[in-house]
Amino acid sequence: MVEPAAESYRYHSQGFDMTGALQPFGGRRMLRSSHAIAGALVIVAAACSQSNPITIAHTPTPLVRDSIIVTVINDHFYEARVHAVYGQGLRYPLGVMGMKRENGPFTIPWHIEELAFEIDMITISGRYVSDEIPVQPGDLVELRIPPNISSSAFFTAIRQE
Repeated sequence: MVEPAAESYRYHSQGFDMTGALQPFGGRRMLRSSHAIAGALVIVAAACSQSNPITIAHTPTPLVRDSIIVTVINDHFYEARVHAVYGQGLRYPLGVMGMKRENGPFTIPWHIEELAFEIDMITISGRYVSDEIPVQPGDLVELRIPPNISSSAFFTAIRQE
């Protein structure tokens, strides 16, 4: 008869069998860790739901002189066409952002005016503009398009023409 390897015993002692399926033994320790993980996920979800959809990382030395770098994370279920818009109407197309994924990075020229983003949802009718944000040369800007953009306090719906 072949004895089980020490490695298989370690898996058993942690509450898993050889296939990785959870076993009923080890109960209280696993129950406590499950509650801790669930609690941590609730805290992270609450923090994410209240966060600003634009994050700016200031770099001490610009990566690209007189430019900023933009990454767009589209959490929406539809594709979106995004433009970077400066205060006096300068528009820079960033392109069509794929749904449920990170797009970019995109390098756009820096201007002294504040920056906003115009988002045109492709499949559904909806055009939105973000609040304006101040940016400096070399900033790394992350724009997150939320799945509930129509009820977002950061994005304002603008009329389709």
